Amino acid sequence: MNGPDLKEALSNLTTAVTVVTTSTSNGPVGLTISSFNRVSLDSPLVLWTLNKSAESLSAFTDNTHFAIHIMAFDQAELARRFATEGANKFFGVPFDAGIENLPLFSGCSLRFQCRTTSTCDSGDHLIILGEVLDCDTSNKPGLIYNRGNFGKGYDIFQGMETVNDPGVQNSIEAPAGFAKDFIPYLLGRAHFQVNGPVNAEIDSAGMDEDAYFILLLLSIADGRTIENLLNCLEHTNHIPTYEKLTQMHEQGLVKIQNFEDIDYIYITSRGDEQTEKLLALSVQIEERLKEHLGPDEVRYLKQLLKKVIHETDPGIPNIWDVHDDVKRTVPHLRVVR
Repeated sequence: MNGPDLKEALSNLTTAVTVVTTSTSNGPVGLTISSFNRVSLDSPLVLWTLNKSAESLSAFTDNTHFAIHIMAFDQAELARRFATEGANKFFGVPFDAGIENLPLFSGCSLRFQCRTTSTCDSGDHLIILGEVLDCDTSNKPGLIYNRGNFGKGYDIFQGMETVNDPGVQNSIEAPAGFAKDFIPYLLGRAHFQVNGPVNAEIDSAGMDEDAYFILLLLSIADGRTIENLLNCLEHTNHIPTYEKLTQMHEQGLVKIQNFEDIDYIYITSRGDEQTEKLLALSVQIEERLKEHLGPDEVRYLKQLLKKVIHETDPGIPNIWDVHDDVKRTVPHLRVVR
């Protein structure tokens, strides 16, 4: 087999994206590689390979230590920067100093600091073997490389096949007014479609979303005041008015108890039953989604949604953090469920 054919075949091999760095008298040196692997756990040894034509060859052969950075899923730009020959790769890139002044990047999925133990001349590459002196991890999903593309696993395999299918694209892209992958539109449509069965069940139970949101809060901790309900729900536009709570009281979903001129709202057994039924339906919806998404996709989807929530949070109260006005100071008012 010739070199080009082997290179084409190996392009189908999915690998972790790795940046290796070292320190020299002329400053830090680094490059992106895809040929990193473990060798031994006892003793702790790893290896990587370096093209003998690389301009950084002497930096790694003349120095006794190197750092391995397994790139996290959100570090593709950093990996691209260090894959470029001749560039001032470290310009404007923050890094810390490690063992023997090794340049260390933060935010990586995994990071090793190593001492070179031996090298082996092999074909057009140099195999560099190193003893692991220190290791740390962020538990972030790693960045991978396949057929010339960076990705997060599901992008390259299951995900890309779906997203790149013209039929699927035509069904989710508005003909005008929205960009190709407009995030607010995609999030809104996904929310509408995923929650469709739940909303239908809410309607059939003679309730509305306002009532459902109130029941959800009370199922976490009841005995809440109207003020607490309002603080927790005002960002949703589902406002817990006294009229709505009175209606729910008449429906037998909640019970309103007054103590020292303050109304406390409690969920009833009927309200509990309705809430559990709707939550069970939500669990079924998630399980059906998991049948079409791989486990990595589900995990990354949840992580990305949490990141979106965090980055766009205007200061919404933590509904699981029960305030003093919700804590049970009047035990005899608790509704027995």
